[in-house]
Amino acid sequence: MERKIVPLVIAVLLLLTTNQAAAWTLVKEQDGIQVQTRKLEDSAIAESLATVTVESGLAPIVALILDADNQYRWIDSVDHSERVEQISATSFYNYTLSKAPWPVADRDAVVLTEASQDPATHVVQIRSHAVPERLPEKKGVVRIMRVDSLWTLTPQPGGKVEISYRVHSEPGGQLPAWLINSVITDQPFNTLSKLRDIIGTAPYKDSRVSFIREPEMR
Repeated sequence: MERKIVPLVIAVLLLLTTNQAAAWTLVKEQDGIQVQTRKLEDSAIAESLATVTVESGLAPIVALILDADNQYRWIDSVDHSERVEQISATSFYNYTLSKAPWPVADRDAVVLTEASQDPATHVVQIRSHAVPERLPEKKGVVRIMRVDSLWTLTPQPGGKVEISYRVHSEPGGQLPAWLINSVITDQPFNTLSKLRDIIGTAPYKDSRVSFIREPEMR
C-alpha cells in the first residue's frame, strides 16, 4: 500500500510545484490588450504573454506573421527582418536585427519558425526558436542565443480570433536582467497593437494561406 501512496504523493507535489512556477501576473491591460508575465526557473528573464481578440479570419493573421521580410513593420524593437531559407509551406528560417542606442550593441537573431493547425479545432500555432549557428555572427552585433515564442490563434464566435503571443528572449551581452524585465511589458503590447492595425490592410486582409482552413461561421 505504501509503495502505491508514495509515488502518488510525489506526483501531486510535483504538480503543485509546476502550477506555482507557471503562475501568470497581469501587468498591463489597455485598448483590449492584456499582458501577463511570469518567472522561469531556468532564466533570470521573465516570460511574457499578450492576448487580444480581433475581427478577422485566420488566414490574414497567419499571412502577416509568416511574412518574414516585413516583420520589422510590426514586431516591436525589430529594425530589419528577412527570410533566410524556406523549408516548406509551413516552416522557414528568418533573421532579425534590433538596433540599440550607443553604447549598447545591436542584437540579431536567427530563428526557425514552424506553423501548424489542429484540423478539429482550427486552432493555429506558430512556434519559433533560436538557431544561432544557422548564420555566421556579424562583427559588433550580439547574437541572441535564446528565443522562444508561440503564437496561438483561436477562432471565436462571430468571425473573431483570439490572438495569444507568448515570448521569452535572452538578449545576451552585459544588459542586467532587472533592466530587461522592466521593459518586457512594452514589446508584446506594442507588437499586438501594430498587428491589429495591419491585418485589416492590403495585402493581408484578403490573404489565402494554403494550409489554413477557416472554421464555419458561428
